[in-house]
Amino acid sequence: MAKTVVITARIDEQLSAELDRLAVARERSRAWLIEKAVAEFVREQLKFHDSIDEAEAQFERGEYLEHDEFMAQLRAEFGKRQAA
Repeated sequence: MAKTVVITARIDEQLSAELDRLAVARERSRAWLIEKAVAEFVREQLKFHDSIDEAEAQFERGEYLEHDEFMAQLRAEFGKRQAA
C-alpha cells in the first residue's frame, strides 16, 4: 500500500452535507471520495499545464501558423467536406 499523508481542508457546511450523502450512497468513506476527487482534479490540472508548456515550446520552435495561413487551411478543409 502506498504511503499516505493527512491533509486538512475547510469546506462549507452544504458541501460537507453533500459529501456525506454521496459517501452513504456510494458506501464509501468521505476520505475515499475526497482522495478520488483531488486525484482527478490534479490529473486534469497537470494535463492542462503540460499542454500549455507544449504549446509554448511549439511556439518557440516556430511550429505555428499565422492567422491567414490557419484560415486558408480551415477554408480548404471546409471546402473538402462540403464537396463530399
